[in-house]
Amino acid sequence: MGERRGFGDGMTIDEIAKVLGVTKEQVKRIETQALRKLKRILLNHPLRDDISQFIFRRRA
Repeated sequence: MGERRGFGDGMTIDEIAKVLGVTKEQVKRIETQALRKLKRILLNHPLRDDISQFIFRRRA
């Protein structure tokens, strides 16, 4: 898998799992939950368009 943004310096999911002492599936679940919560918060934020473009932009 690719690198994860926002954790370390572009760590892979395997590296993150090892650091946190959890499985890769748990890292994926935590990531999904965090992104879902963040998206919900952004829906009600006055700067939601600017913030969401910054956070959720895709890397080439």
